[in-house]
Amino acid sequence: MLGLLMALWLPVPTVVAALAPAGGAEARVDITDPQFESVGGGEIPREVVATLAQDGAGYLWVATGDGLVRYDGYRFRPWERDSADPAQRNLGWVRALLGARDGRLYIATESQGLAVYDPRTERITDVPLGLGSDDGARPAILALAEDGEGAVWLGTVGAGLVRYEPATGRSTRLAHTGQPGSLPDDRVRALRVDRQGTL
Repeated sequence: MLGLLMALWLPVPTVVAALAPAGGAEARVDITDPQFESVGGGEIPREVVATLAQDGAGYLWVATGDGLVRYDGYRFRPWERDSADPAQRNLGWVRALLGARDGRLYIATESQGLAVYDPRTERITDVPLGLGSDDGARPAILALAEDGEGAVWLGTVGAGLVRYEPATGRSTRLAHTGQPGSLPDDRVRALRVDRQGTL
């Protein structure tokens, strides 16, 4: 039994025989194992990456434990929010990214709410959602998704599910109330939209 298990764990051969063409020799296809290469070399803050996203222009955005970095294929460049106060520029722990259909990039953070990068102005600004508590604390936003109507959904820890409409700036919170039909829990860690645009 042990020998059979060991045989099942052997790597798949890298050369695969394909169907022979009519009247010809057997065709052989080489399948190359993936090769990984490190990039960044200290250019990514804390070298911690929570997620990646690609925008409409093809830039790769890297969410890190200490802000946001954009990779253009040649170099990494840190991006901060637009603020006159240097202490407010850093986005902190970026937990999720969403490249929206309108070309903007939504940025979900651990404790600083939601921000958005606009490629037309090349600026990052805060998105007011009204989710802060009396002491100014904001819930962690762990997930982002865009539905078929262009609304951005936020999965949070403590504030449930939030629907943000970019066209109007309006946000609606769906929370756990204990009533039938309400959200079963105020901790939403992942979101997915299907091909029909349904969350």
